[in-house]
Amino acid sequence: MVVTLSLSTKEVESIISHMNEYPALPTPSKYELARYQMGKTIVTFYTSGKVVVQGNNPELEKNVSEKLVEWLGNENDELVFGIDEVGRGERDGPLVITGVLGQRNALRTLRDSKKTSDVKKKYTEATGKSLIQMSVAINAETIDSLRNAGKTMNDIEASAAQHMHHMIQEFFPNSITIMDGRALKKGMKGIVFQEKADDKEASVSAASIIAKHTRNESGNHAERKTWKRNTLE
Repeated sequence: MVVTLSLSTKEVESIISHMNEYPALPTPSKYELARYQMGKTIVTFYTSGKVVVQGNNPELEKNVSEKLVEWLGNENDELVFGIDEVGRGERDGPLVITGVLGQRNALRTLRDSKKTSDVKKKYTEATGKSLIQMSVAINAETIDSLRNAGKTMNDIEASAAQHMHHMIQEFFPNSITIMDGRALKKGMKGIVFQEKADDKEASVSAASIIAKHTRNESGNHAERKTWKRNTLE
């Protein structure tokens, strides 16, 4: 079994500082920062911030993963509302924008949907471990109508994200809203944009998975007549 955790570089360094009592192993890949043997489990730290816990006993891997997260403490266990989209550049089907509110440490085992082999299984985990999930699925016909009316894809996504953020802030004003990528447009307030947040920020990873599952299960497969336009337009 393999359990993958997504951490920041600083968080990886924090966990490695607790690994002194465990045997260090060779790191055959240039992308590996360190590798340790914890009982019958091997823990590999990557330069990207990914941590892989691997062995032959699912219960042991689960226990080791939980131990690593415990070592992070509560300092970075913030309440985060992560937003991500799936389907923006696709030729057909809906654009799905999803927001997920959750404690950072509770969602550590989730990664970007593009790096998730079993999206349906992780969807169950994402919904079970998060506090709030909200999605807006905009079908192909509506995307065409909005774009023909002068709305850009940035306008569409930004509007959905901003409304989600305002709703969460009404009930959880101490939460942080983080969105993957660069700012969609000027004037967006209260949202922190981070490059590759879908693979580094747990709530954004959860949003990516839920958005992907929602799109996969959609019954709308119509082709977008405005697809050939630039996705920013």
